[in-house]
Amino acid sequence: VKLLIIEDEPSECEAYENYIAQQKHIDLIGCTGSCDEALSLTKELRPNAIILDLYSISNYIIEKYRKQANKVDSFRQLF
Repeated sequence: VKLLIIEDEPSECEAYENYIAQQKHIDLIGCTGSCDEALSLTKELRPNAIILDLYSISNYIIEKYRKQANKVDSFRQLF
C-alpha cells in the first residue's frame, strides 16, 4: 500500500513515520503539511491511501473561502 500523510504538525508526522516504518506492507511515499503540496503529490505519486489531518484541511478551506469573500458583497464564517 502506498501511503501519503497530510499533517501540519511535524512531531505528528514523525510519529506516523516511525510507526509505519515497522509495517511490512505499507510504503510511506510522502508526508506534507501543505494542502497544495498534498494535491500535487497525490497527482504525481498516486497513493492507495491517505492519512488526513482534518483540522489542517479545514483551515485551508476556510482560508480559501476568506479569499473568495473579498470578491463578493458579504461573507459569514459558519464554523
